[in-house]
Amino acid sequence: MKKLAVFIFTGVQTLDLFGPIEMLAGFDDRSALTMVAESLDPLKTRHGQRIIPDQTIGDGSDFDLLLIPGGDSAIDAGRRPQVIEWLQRTGNTAELVMTVC
Repeated sequence: MKKLAVFIFTGVQTLDLFGPIEMLAGFDDRSALTMVAESLDPLKTRHGQRIIPDQTIGDGSDFDLLLIPGGDSAIDAGRRPQVIEWLQRTGNTAELVMTVC
């Protein structure tokens, strides 16, 4: 079973998040989805949906697949050193890193 991390952040583009999840995590017997964020606080997508992360970037980076959805606020998240470090660590060990927009 592949472990799929989806990095989420306030303002994430709704389609960029849920579209790939439909494709990648739709096979419960093949992948395990984990929503990862900077904290466990609920965050809002660009369109107002609230999402509750499963774990934080401080909880580890051992994933087979990494999905980074898009959104205008991704630029802000990408400026924070702890986010950059987690993405680098996770991306360096993942089999596949995917981004949207």
